[in-house]
Amino acid sequence: MPIVTIQLTREGSSPGADLVTAEEKARLIKGVSELLRDALGKPTKASFVVIDEVPLGLGAACRSSSIVRNDAQPADRPAWPSPARG
Repeated sequence: MPIVTIQLTREGSSPGADLVTAEEKARLIKGVSELLRDALGKPTKASFVVIDEVPLGLGAACRSSSIVRNDAQPADRPAWPSPARG
């Protein structure tokens, strides 16, 4: 049984969203299962996909994930606001 782990930051796919929706997770699971079927011949029902939502604050190159993410935004697209900390 293939096991695939996907790590995502706890923010949605649109500005202001604070989590990945159930529908987005379902699309990821379906897509990964189909990829394993097409690439490796694994039955989709045998695939196990783990979606791990990681809190913001992790970083790269000594910078927080929110700074790295905002720096990667195209100039004509406004940066996403950082989610409220609680």
